Amino acid sequence: MKRSKRRRWLRAVPWGIALAGSVMLLGGWLALRHVPSWYRPVPVPEQELQRVRDSLAEAFRDVSDLMVAAEPFEFTLQDATVSEWITARGQIWPDSEAWVPPWLRDPVVVFAPGTIILAAHLDRDGWESIVAVHLAVTIEQGDVLVRLERVTCGALTIPWSLLDEPLDRLIHSEHLDVQAMPDELASVVRKLRRAEAARLVTSGVRFRPPFIWKNGDRPYRIREVLIGDGWLMLRIDPL
Repeated sequence: MKRSKRRRWLRAVPWGIALAGSVMLLGGWLALRHVPSWYRPVPVPEQELQRVRDSLAEAFRDVSDLMVAAEPFEFTLQDATVSEWITARGQIWPDSEAWVPPWLRDPVVVFAPGTIILAAHLDRDGWESIVAVHLAVTIEQGDVLVRLERVTCGALTIPWSLLDEPLDRLIHSEHLDVQAMPDELASVVRKLRRAEAARLVTSGVRFRPPFIWKNGDRPYRIREVLIGDGWLMLRIDPL
């Protein structure tokens, strides 16, 4: 009797393993396909395009005026506004389409307390997921230090050991046309290309002042970076 029960139990083991494996695979697939609650693409219909274009021009003009005044100032950005600029980038500045690889669509920027999230819908080689880069930005000894906190696909956090090669490929991608970028953005990409992807993951990348605001060639430093729920504030000292 005991031997018969043991045989039945042994026959059930493979089925149990197969069932557990199927549940794990299904859970992993659902986690990969998960859309985070904070991921909200910001569409810009044709009738809103001029408003978005004007808001970008106004922000640039405001910063330029404050730089010329040569007094310390604060400048605040809303993540929904930045996401609108990115969404409408092709209509505002056609060359900027090259800033985001074509297999990443509906990019958004999210400001969460202490963190900047850069996210997009990845659609490549039959794989689809919401991929997100979570960055911490701090000021250390006057330098702007950008650290990669984690990279997620859906609800899954990608292990550090798997990030070096994809990050390196993205940073050096031919789709990132540095020549078509504004000087400030181009300098960031060049800095990242000089640094190894592993360094970005482990110790972060430092940006050392003075920085140069090209409209008027005004040197400046960023004294403080504050990131809250939906907003980012920069405290800037023109030099």
